[in-house]
Amino acid sequence: MPNHIILIGKQESLVQFVHECLKGLDCKYDFIHYLSIDEETPRFFDADLIILDTTGLTEKKFSLLHTLRQMLPDPDLPILALVKDRPVRLRHRVMDLGATDYVVVPFTPLDLRVRITNLLRLKDRVRSESGELNINETLRILQKNFQLISGNILQFNFSHVVQQWIKAMRQILHSRYLFFFQWLTEDELFLQAADPESVITEPWTLRIDDLPTVVKAVRLKEPTILNRVTVENNLLLYLRSILNVNVRSFIIYPIVSQNETRGLLLTLRTDEQPFSEADYRVIQFFGKLFEYAFYLEGLKSQVRESLDNRVWKFSYQFLDRIINQLNFGILVISEELRILYLNKMASDLLGISPEVVTYKRLSDVMSDQNIRTILNSRHPSSTTFERPELVLTNQHGERLLVGFTVHEYKDEEGGTAGYIISLKDITYSKELQEEMRRMERLASLGVMASGIAHEIRNPLAGIKAIAQTFEEELSPDDPKNEYVRRIIRQVNRLDEMLRSLFSYAKPQKPNRQFCQIETILRDVIGLLKQKFREHNIRVTESLYPDLPEIYVDSSQIQQVFMNLILNSIEAIEKDGEIQISILPGEKVAERFSRKPFHSRITEQPYVLVLIRDNGCGISPENLKQIFNPFFTTKTFGTGLGLSIVYQIVKENDGIIYFESELNKGTDCYLFLPAFNPNESRESRWSHRQNEPVGDYK
Repeated sequence: MPNHIILIGKQESLVQFVHECLKGLDCKYDFIHYLSIDEETPRFFDADLIILDTTGLTEKKFSLLHTLRQMLPDPDLPILALVKDRPVRLRHRVMDLGATDYVVVPFTPLDLRVRITNLLRLKDRVRSESGELNINETLRILQKNFQLISGNILQFNFSHVVQQWIKAMRQILHSRYLFFFQWLTEDELFLQAADPESVITEPWTLRIDDLPTVVKAVRLKEPTILNRVTVENNLLLYLRSILNVNVRSFIIYPIVSQNETRGLLLTLRTDEQPFSEADYRVIQFFGKLFEYAFYLEGLKSQVRESLDNRVWKFSYQFLDRIINQLNFGILVISEELRILYLNKMASDLLGISPEVVTYKRLSDVMSDQNIRTILNSRHPSSTTFERPELVLTNQHGERLLVGFTVHEYKDEEGGTAGYIISLKDITYSKELQEEMRRMERLASLGVMASGIAHEIRNPLAGIKAIAQTFEEELSPDDPKNEYVRRIIRQVNRLDEMLRSLFSYAKPQKPNRQFCQIETILRDVIGLLKQKFREHNIRVTESLYPDLPEIYVDSSQIQQVFMNLILNSIEAIEKDGEIQISILPGEKVAERFSRKPFHSRITEQPYVLVLIRDNGCGISPENLKQIFNPFFTTKTFGTGLGLSIVYQIVKENDGIIYFESELNKGTDCYLFLPAFNPNESRESRWSHRQNEPVGDYK
């Protein structure tokens, strides 16, 4: 078989010269492969001869020859050194360091051919006179190829291993051709690997039932060995038509893994040398390796599938964990409006459990109006810049304002498979924006009201003075006295309104001190007892034990209580009930977790005064305007009462919040500070008493 020569040197141009020198060489060679002498890990495992050009080396670097000899897989692999003619000692040096022979530069082509011919013939003596294999050479090749199936199972490459083993078998057996066919269908074998690889240029399949020897190997799992075939054989005729050679000997060996034929080995000789018992043992050994390779390939698939499943499970759990920690909801629905997925935030906003609603219709968890709003937002107008909004009710019964966006998601073919809806609770931000707008509006109205009141008050005082002069000058029985008295009453009414305007526009700075809230409340209730009796209204009080003192202006807060309770009396008219509860603010903090003031009542101690009535209630439209100056639904009201209340509460670092439902009643939540903002946090809490364990009921 052709020999493989490797040339190692400094100049690649030497390759062409060596080619010219080897023309007419008796020993055939297939090609000369050039390697740089500076290459760190030269690959020469398939070499039959190495030519080392030392002319480019200094004498000190001759140790590379010794290193090269140590790296060779075959210690007997011949090395021919090209050396300079001077000094002569270099010739002895290269021989001492491991060269098999040398030739002095410059040399004649005949010199090189003779040296190479002798070295290749020496190498070709791999068989003894009895025809047995060279044991050392065989063990070296087997050891190298056995390493291909050791290591990480996931890095096992079946095709690469098979091709390397085919080359190794051909090298050991000195056969002309060696093929490996894999059984992929019921009737055919497919050529997986061949050596030499250049023999087959197109896909090659064997039809099993057309060749008796192949049937025997595949169906019966029995090998076939034929040496020096002289009679016409179906397989040989077929091979001659494919390869255009006369095959003299062949071995067909089935590869059986897990009691099934997975493939077969076909090795061919075209010379008169028969396959020996040792050859068959080599094929048997490699057959076992092929069986193990099939096992490893199956094991690799199982491991990869197991890893893929674990990776997929990890990825799903990882992504699910991330998605469930987002501060906005994700709802995925199909085109048929069925729920495919929702994260924790979406389930909280909708007040539903993912396990219960998955694959149910969207209409089971959302109103038709909201569904229409979502569907209408699938194709937003280019002129629309505001985020669409929904009103939802969560699991606590709270009405939430939710902003949302809708995006299509595609299937593998690019078609619409459904919609991804992102939901964001904007109740907090909306109320915060509304609060800021209200404060800006109240501030601007206060400036305007102050100016108007100032301009009106002076002429109004003049009108009143003139009217009083008329009253003094007119006789008691003069009918004009009634007109004068009416003028004075209306002026007094306007003056009262102006005082309210001044109170709103320039509220008096509070004189804040720690005081008992129970005392303030009982003083107000005592003043309003007659009102309660007149309207037949029941008043119930519920006070949490050991309440802390509040830090406010007691007279201003008394005015606030008076105004709020009077509003409740007017809303009830007759036969109703007013419930007044006082408790620590943190007891109800969770209920207001989505409100802008939540952080205030949790970071600092507050006392809550809850005034609840069962009166006529306030419509949602009016509820948004109750703190606006001059807004009133009363026939004779000024519309400044709650505006002044708001200003007083704000000046005392308090919080006021209303909830109401038409025809059912109104709840007023008044949070008052139980701390001095000018003291340290430790001092603030010193005013608090020991509180009982448990929630206030």
